Amino acid sequence: MAGAAWQARTVVDQRGKTHEFRTPAERVVTIAIPLYWHFLTVDGSEKRVVGANAVAVEQMRDGIVSRVFPGASAVPTAVTRGGTFTPNVEALLALQPDAIFQWADRGNALVDVLDAVGLRTLGVKNTNAESDIDAWIRMSGAAAGKVARADSIIRYMRGGNNRFDAMTANIPATQRPRVLMLTEYSRQITPSGPASYGNLIIRRAGGINAATADGTVSIEQVLAWNPEVILLTPFESKTPADLMRDPLWSRTPAARARRVYKLPFGLTRWGGYGPESPMLLAWLTTLLHPAQPGIALRDEMRAAYRTLYRFNATDADLDQVLQMNVNRASAGYARFQATSRP
Repeated sequence: MAGAAWQARTVVDQRGKTHEFRTPAERVVTIAIPLYWHFLTVDGSEKRVVGANAVAVEQMRDGIVSRVFPGASAVPTAVTRGGTFTPNVEALLALQPDAIFQWADRGNALVDVLDAVGLRTLGVKNTNAESDIDAWIRMSGAAAGKVARADSIIRYMRGGNNRFDAMTANIPATQRPRVLMLTEYSRQITPSGPASYGNLIIRRAGGINAATADGTVSIEQVLAWNPEVILLTPFESKTPADLMRDPLWSRTPAARARRVYKLPFGLTRWGGYGPESPMLLAWLTTLLHPAQPGIALRDEMRAAYRTLYRFNATDADLDQVLQMNVNRASAGYARFQATSRP
């Protein structure tokens, strides 16, 4: 794998520790959940991942990962014990990893125990900051020996930000719908408030965040916010139709107008910054401002999946990602239907 083009890489992780990769890592473990799909995307294969957090593998199972990376759902998951991120040191030593991605800001114990037994551990920060997530991708590229590919993915992500910032910059406040993005609503109402990454997504897509507070809130607060569009993340078990039928939620302008949507689910669940975030912005901008020119969502998704994963998505794949069936009762969602089927 090293090849003539390989150059040794020095990487400073997000806890300030320096690591040198004289050759690409051939055996990688991802304990920090998002690093699983970020590393797969950068490397373009699941074959080097010899262990991953069970939560990450389970979260991806409902998406299209099995068709993009056929072995991704079968990656060993006994890498933690006694807690979601507590390393199973014996199992990790048996795996003989060349690199482990682990949270660096959830207590020193999570990384110190790995350092103590000589396992190369790249510490990453649990954050929604775009610069930090860029750093995850760069570290993945350095570990995999695919620095140029990591840089190209970051350029694609940043290009999406710039494109939609420019596209929606001149939309006046009077034409920006009030959008409520809910992490959860069926057990406790948890909106993406002003401090969340969802707030930035809504603004970039030409909306106004209806939520003016972070943390859990009451239905009375939601009704006072008067949202015109409601977004459900794929983590939420209930559907837009469930919300629209609810006696209380049905009082919102969003429910009355059937402008309630569940976020798509690609290789991972959409909703944050990452390799699929430009597609999320294209999807949401289209829903908020259908007349915006230059967005052909399915064409953009096909091109992105070819570039990101070398995967030729079928109409059925895109139907699944866009959750066409789940969103079938939502206003305007038919615009995302395939125009033809080969």
